[in-house]
Amino acid sequence: MITVLIVDKDKNTIVVNLWDDEYRQIFKDKVDNSKIRTHKTIKELDKEVRDYLNLEIFKDKR
Repeated sequence: MITVLIVDKDKNTIVVNLWDDEYRQIFKDKVDNSKIRTHKTIKELDKEVRDYLNLEIFKDKR
């Protein structure tokens, strides 16, 4: 089982649990493998997600 966290440009997030074959079927050729990360702890994941959501691409451009 793989737990997948998906974050889009609008900071929407979704967490899904997928079997290996489901993951490959859904994300085949759609995901840049260089952006896939694994984390040993929830704390590491949380830090990376928070850092990611603070990127310039998410800043409000009003």
